[in-house]
Amino acid sequence: MSTRKTAKPPLSKAKDNLAEAAHNIGTAVSSKVEELKGAASAGLSKAKKDIVRKGNQTKRTLKSKLHDAEVQLKKAATQAKKSVKSMVGQAEKKVQATRKTADQKLTKARKTVATTATRVEKSAAREMKAAAKAVQGATAKIKQKTAPTAAKKAPAKKAAAKAPVAKKVVAKKAPAKKAPAKKAVAKKAAAK
Repeated sequence: MSTRKTAKPPLSKAKDNLAEAAHNIGTAVSSKVEELKGAASAGLSKAKKDIVRKGNQTKRTLKSKLHDAEVQLKKAATQAKKSVKSMVGQAEKKVQATRKTADQKLTKARKTVATTATRVEKSAAREMKAAAKAVQGATAKIKQKTAPTAAKKAPAKKAAAKAPVAKKVVAKKAPAKKAPAKKAVAKKAAAK
């Protein structure tokens, strides 16, 4: 047989070249798709990581702001409690001071009333003693005046008529003397 190679017809060569080109294009396209797929996957994973990182950072920021707000709220509550306590303490001190001064004034008023009452009682007792002495003196004078008439053995009718008249006059004079003295003492007590 012949040792000579047979030449391929040009269409056959073109067909082989086209098949090889199609194979090369397919390989190139698939490698490019794989490359794009990898890049897209890397981009997506990077975006996912960024989103997760930003989400975590936002969570931390929110947590810190929430914590700061809680701390400020606790401080405000503590401050309010302290101010209320101090206001209540001041009010209690004022009430106690007012109560103390009121008690002192009441005690002073009671003492004043007691001393005034004692003075009035003493002066009334003195006036009563003076009036009693005046009455005793008047009755003694009446008795002295009536005793000589009885000794003279004057008629009983005249002596009896004179004695009651004298007692009535004395009885009228004694209260008249008492009344002005009590008014003067009452005026002195009122003036004090």
